[in-house]
Amino acid sequence: MKRAFTWLLCQEHQGLFLLQQNEASDWADIMPRSGFVLYTNALWYLVKELYRVPTLSKTRQCFKHLFFPFDKPMAEQRRARIMADYVKTKVPWSDVYLSFVNFSFWGRDVDVFGNILACLVGIPDKAKAGRIVDALIKRRANRPRPVRVMLDPIRKSSRLWRPYMERHDLNLPDQYHNGGGM
Repeated sequence: MKRAFTWLLCQEHQGLFLLQQNEASDWADIMPRSGFVLYTNALWYLVKELYRVPTLSKTRQCFKHLFFPFDKPMAEQRRARIMADYVKTKVPWSDVYLSFVNFSFWGRDVDVFGNILACLVGIPDKAKAGRIVDALIKRRANRPRPVRVMLDPIRKSSRLWRPYMERHDLNLPDQYHNGGGM
């Protein structure tokens, strides 16, 4: 366990206290998320909480700012401010967290699992968690099955579409991790 935790700490950004990852390397098989990924960092927050890691509050603060950049900017983190400013100039305000944030691009798809997990582990306050759940229900994330993996699937016309998403017909739009239901 100690070696695994040490390996994860090596993946953590030294100023933002969030895990960084390469494209298509998270739980969602062959999806083009990279940089700071919502689901991965919600799990990272939980691990830090369980093991009482001293930087837990910094992870929570950076998580909330980076994945929901519409709040007041973080004065002490220039890189986080720059990334948030890129998002705010291009994305309409939303009640849900972004699926991933890289330096100059981000996921506009709605990672339903990632948003639910963030709420379950206690990252947003109760009011924000309620708004997230309401937004997911309003967007019918619970239809046609108990829950869709993500909303706004990545289509072939999207700049985020990658040829590898067609492999084994797994991540075509509305299938598997690209908007399928569980």
